Amino acid sequence: MKESFYFQRNYSGLNAAGRVELLEGGFFTRRLASPENDIENTRIDLGQFRLECGHHRTPVVSRGKLPPNFVSLGLMTKGNCSARCNGMPVGERNLRIYPESTEIFYHTSEEAEWFIFSVPRHLLQTELSTLPERITLPVNHIMTVPLSEAAHAQLKNLIENVFSFVRSLPDPRSLSDIADKLLNRLLCGYVTAIGSSNEQWRDIFPHRLLQLHGQLIMASEGLVLSSENNNLKLTELARSTGYTLRALEIIFNNTVGMPPKSWFMNLRLNGALYDLIYAQKDENVAKTATRWGFQHLARFSSIYRQTFGERPSETLARSREKKQIKL
Repeated sequence: MKESFYFQRNYSGLNAAGRVELLEGGFFTRRLASPENDIENTRIDLGQFRLECGHHRTPVVSRGKLPPNFVSLGLMTKGNCSARCNGMPVGERNLRIYPESTEIFYHTSEEAEWFIFSVPRHLLQTELSTLPERITLPVNHIMTVPLSEAAHAQLKNLIENVFSFVRSLPDPRSLSDIADKLLNRLLCGYVTAIGSSNEQWRDIFPHRLLQLHGQLIMASEGLVLSSENNNLKLTELARSTGYTLRALEIIFNNTVGMPPKSWFMNLRLNGALYDLIYAQKDENVAKTATRWGFQHLARFSSIYRQTFGERPSETLARSREKKQIKL
């Protein structure tokens, strides 16, 4: 069996920026909107499944991709009302089922807490097949399972109990001896919650337009990041996507709560932030600014400071100081 372990990490300030690795090729990249950040990630990895908890007390944007060999079940317990995933509102007491390699675009404007249970398809499908409804897992689209208040509370309680139990172990880093018991307990809890849902499973179609808008924003980011110096005029973006500038404004405001110009400015600023935090030896502020489409160094420094609370030169200096300490 693959090595099992328990992991917990807190991210504060600008150190919350950057890429977080998930199971076997999955990842999330966080983007920040201010210097005030407080994020906690907890993970139990038991080889053939993983249970993760994320708790952030400030707004956050995440882009990423779920693992290629695992179905992921997502449950939010705080911040449901403001959170969106791939353009669709998360909604209250909804369990989301994500197929393998699903691309994720998640953002929320307030404190939020979420759990993700990742498990091989065949293990989950075997348990679901025992239900009277003989539910079949989705292959290529996200499904929503509305939970009753009681089922949502029971599932949340189960997950929290698993985390509490693991934390109480003398050595929570080594879990191989109890992996099968925890897996069976979690599978049973999730399948019971799914089986208790009195409502029809909902696929993407009730939110088809919202999902298309989410896909448009993800595709637009791809166009911007593939352009010269990670910058693209909005008129060129409109022409490339087939939307008018006015339509893009409406879609971005409705989906992410800000106009495209502000959204892409934050994208580029976070790219610069990441490059400065993890700077190579020959990196300097001017190179970073140019790489991310900022032609005027003084203006870049001013916007960067307004957003992140320090000058880009200060971020670079901290990065170099940390590397010296490690040496």
